[in-house]
Amino acid sequence: MTDCGVVLNEEHHVYVSPDFNTLQGVTGILHKHLFPQMYAGVSEEVLKAAAERGTRVHKQCEDFDNGNREIVSDEVFNYAGICFEHDLHHEASEYIVTDGEHFASAIDKVYRVSDDEFILADIKTTATLNRDYVRWQLSIYADWFERQNKGAKVVALCAIWLRGDKCKFEAVNRVESEDVAELLRCEIEGKEYTHKELA
Repeated sequence: MTDCGVVLNEEHHVYVSPDFNTLQGVTGILHKHLFPQMYAGVSEEVLKAAAERGTRVHKQCEDFDNGNREIVSDEVFNYAGICFEHDLHHEASEYIVTDGEHFASAIDKVYRVSDDEFILADIKTTATLNRDYVRWQLSIYADWFERQNKGAKVVALCAIWLRGDKCKFEAVNRVESEDVAELLRCEIEGKEYTHKELA
């Protein structure tokens, strides 16, 4: 797979291009245009704790994929079971994709299906799984992934939900590339995205 050259500055959580331009991540775009009420009424304290838990679980799963087979939590146990049950072959974690100009983000998991076919997955640890959010998030990533890796085909988009001893593995349908392009165009031009159909 192609390295786009974009790096994540973890201290400030910004993406930086090879020519030192700051690129915008996907999360803010989705919350602004499609899911503005997603965390309405949730305190900063709760959000911070949730973010820390999510970071910890992501790291544990990445360690597992990198060969550390020690089961350190319920989430890792369930993640290992999901990978086995669905025959997922880990190719990369936190794989950065970009449109090459304005945006960049890291895909939680890339799994290889064949020489040119891949599954993209996002790990969620939220109280409930927002499938529409994951669908849009991964659809954007899929467009950039295929553009970045010539000849590659994303054959499935999946949400992996890990919450204590509970888990889900769910495929989500891909948003049409035209809708993805329109959303990103509205963000670039400072316009409101009006196509509100999420399902």
